[in-house]
Amino acid sequence: MTTATIPNLGTAWPWPTIHGPRGAGSPGWFETTEAVYDNQLGVLPPIYFRGGFMVSEPADHDGRGVPIYAAFVKVGPRYFVREVPEDRAVRAAAELHTALGLAPLPPIVKETGPEWAYGIRRLDRLRGHELLPAVVLAALPPLYSQDGKGLDAVAHLRLFAGGSAVWYLTELDPATGEAFGWADAYGDSGELGYCSLPEIGGSGAPMNGIVERDCHWTARPLSACPEVKRQSR
Repeated sequence: MTTATIPNLGTAWPWPTIHGPRGAGSPGWFETTEAVYDNQLGVLPPIYFRGGFMVSEPADHDGRGVPIYAAFVKVGPRYFVREVPEDRAVRAAAELHTALGLAPLPPIVKETGPEWAYGIRRLDRLRGHELLPAVVLAALPPLYSQDGKGLDAVAHLRLFAGGSAVWYLTELDPATGEAFGWADAYGDSGELGYCSLPEIGGSGAPMNGIVERDCHWTARPLSACPEVKRQSR
């Protein structure tokens, strides 16, 4: 396989084109665009693998019962897609590098930060900033440390999505990513409760768009947070 044999879909949507080769028993890569890549990274929580990600809704299952996913890989400034069984995605990505005449996949870089934040870090590329930098995680008190304070508890982190969803977080379990604070997904029904940072920050398609961090936030009591004040009147 050489570069010339990789069909270029241009701006066309990959489906159903990519079904054909896999269904015919000759799976292969197609070149696509950054816009399609970014769209599919956000459409469902991604399944990351070394070299790329898979859209987490299987298109089919192979004869072994292994789910087949649409896999996306970025190689330099170029983007590629194909369908592949889940357990063969890394091998397929390595074969793509070889087909393009490139060096093998680079060695795995040791991740920093908690394991539960893996998916969150992968979406930071779309956010344009770190959702949970180490200094922010370190500032959040342990879970239950502000128990019983209600709206007097201090919010050390503000997350938001779209024009209405907001989370003010007061506590965190650093081992699991479970947090506590005040949250409102609709703009009119906020309440105190627990939430999962891996679910909030690791999903590319929450109801109101990708979740971001208020990079200018300064810690303050929940009662002094804008949305909380508005709904408490």
